[in-house]
Amino acid sequence: MPLWFAVTLRKKQRCTILAPQWLKREALEGVLQAERQPDSNFAELPYHYIEIGSMLLDAASEDIPDVDRVRSTLEDVQNVRMAKIRAGFQTLAKQVNEDNQKITSVNLTGIAALEIFQIRPFMISMLNQFHSLATEPTKAGVSRAGAVRARRRAPRRARPSRARAPPSCSP
Repeated sequence: MPLWFAVTLRKKQRCTILAPQWLKREALEGVLQAERQPDSNFAELPYHYIEIGSMLLDAASEDIPDVDRVRSTLEDVQNVRMAKIRAGFQTLAKQVNEDNQKITSVNLTGIAALEIFQIRPFMISMLNQFHSLATEPTKAGVSRAGAVRARRRAPRRARPSRARAPPSCSP
């Protein structure tokens, strides 16, 4: 049964929802421990685990045992994963700055949809900056490509419009 339909039926008190195995307290605590391990990959969770968990915790909180603990553990998992993402960005920046390594790609295996949405703007600008530093470094530490992009983003001055006279109608 689709999730949206189950949530709709639950709101009308026409069914009970069984939480998926990954949303149970014991499983989430195991995921949290795995995420806290240094140098570990992201734990296996559904691609939309944040959205699914939020929907189920809101709509079917009476059906999920130990719901408060599940909710707080799910938030802890999200926070630990975001901290791991930030640490990964810091490692990438260190590799570029200190080791002069060229970064051509970043592995995001196991990252969730909402996590990608949260980091996407920063990730795009970071990779663009890495690319520009790797292709045309200058003495100032900023590439020409980055300077050109910065100029393109600068607000443009308003140009005076050329007002045309309305077409005349002759009878």
